[in-house]
Amino acid sequence: MHPQTHQVLCHLITAGSITNVEAHAVLRCRSVSKRISELVNTYGIDVAKLHRRDSTGQRFVRYVLINPRVAMTTAEMFYPVEA
Repeated sequence: MHPQTHQVLCHLITAGSITNVEAHAVLRCRSVSKRISELVNTYGIDVAKLHRRDSTGQRFVRYVLINPRVAMTTAEMFYPVEA
């Protein structure tokens, strides 16, 4: 798993959702859509795309994690948590 993909997955697990702006500001990930596609197509993580508009009318997509338990298991497969 690509390190940025793992960062996006961990953020989704802890926060529940992410946008492009959040991914860039917090994770320094410029292409969150590519990372989400990798999570969905390669690892089978369920992520919903919610199309929204901000207060100025600008459109954006919020990616929402559907099943955190499956995502946590997948994250631990690639980066095990040490006790």
